[in-house]
Amino acid sequence: MWMLAFDTCLDKTYVTLYHNEKFENKIILSNDKNYHSAYLISTIVEMLKNNNLEPKDLDCIAIDIGPGSFTGIRACTTVARM
Repeated sequence: MWMLAFDTCLDKTYVTLYHNEKFENKIILSNDKNYHSAYLISTIVEMLKNNNLEPKDLDCIAIDIGPGSFTGIRACTTVARM
């Protein structure tokens, strides 16, 4: 089973790809130009590409819905739904 999980609710973005009890994790910090959630989609695309996957290959998407910043929660849910 392929599972993608991500969280942008707090001060970092966390993205994890899980398959058969193996994990690939990325943690993104904010920089001077962009807030950390600005890197969510590009990080997901990179992780899928590195594993020769497309979004249709995922069996499950998991997100954090808080507590945390409203904008961070909204970024998570919007990306998951798309």
